[in-house]
Amino acid sequence: MHNHKSRFRSPLRPEAVLQAFRQLAAGKRWQVTGEDEHRVHVQSGPTLRGAGEDMDVSAEPDGEGSHVHVAVKSRLGVWQLVDWGEARIFHREIVAWLHAWESNEGGDR
Repeated sequence: MHNHKSRFRSPLRPEAVLQAFRQLAAGKRWQVTGEDEHRVHVQSGPTLRGAGEDMDVSAEPDGEGSHVHVAVKSRLGVWQLVDWGEARIFHREIVAWLHAWESNEGGDR
């Protein structure tokens, strides 16, 4: 209900995908709470509508590009009685940002 996931192939290297996500997170003032070679985890802050969202982007090498997995879920999970749509909005925004990054000279900004 409050979880949104997608997978897609990107022509970008995993490092470029994760850098694009870090840039979006910094611009949105989302806090990076964990990362490793192929994954970045961030959290949005609480709002009037909820306790915030947990967001993960992982990118695994695939030839010259990568397989990307985007997952966004409400930190309250089943305890959030009303789905205000923030997880869905953030998920769409992350995917759109990563696709736009691909289109912008192969991610070289």
